[in-house]
Amino acid sequence: MADSEETTTEATRMSRSSGNVHPPPRPLPNIAPPQPLQLKDGVAEEWKLFKQMFEGYCIITQLDKHETVYKKAVFLHCIGANGVKIYNSLTFTDGENQDDIRVIIKKLDEYFIGECNETYERYVFNKRDQNTGETIDAYVATLRTLAKACNFGELEESLIKDKLVLGIIDPNT
Repeated sequence: MADSEETTTEATRMSRSSGNVHPPPRPLPNIAPPQPLQLKDGVAEEWKLFKQMFEGYCIITQLDKHETVYKKAVFLHCIGANGVKIYNSLTFTDGENQDDIRVIIKKLDEYFIGECNETYERYVFNKRDQNTGETIDAYVATLRTLAKACNFGELEESLIKDKLVLGIIDPNT
């Protein structure tokens, strides 16, 4: 038993002296990367969803412990071919590190979201009625998502309720 403890202590000491305190992170076997970015109607929302899923994936797989170039490669792999085409079209200034995924994500935020046109977002919100076959829960979730871009402030919940009442197809629901 003493030999085992000595070996463990020696291995720990050697590991620390080499500057390698933790083993390299490995993806968890049952955690799949996010699905590639879908470029369809509502691409801004698709981008926000992809970004949220990728950020979660980074935490779970401890991607932050890897080098910048590795993180970029994983990001580009996850975003898919259409996302890579958009990445390839981005322009970076001399001071921007195009291998840093934080910089890449900021550029893609600008590309997909840009500046919010509040008037247009409110138009989209107000035109949105329940679709045939759409559940009330799905309709409410969609209204909540649309309302986020409208900058309604404290009136958000009240306006969602109003739109819910006005936009329901089946009044018996």
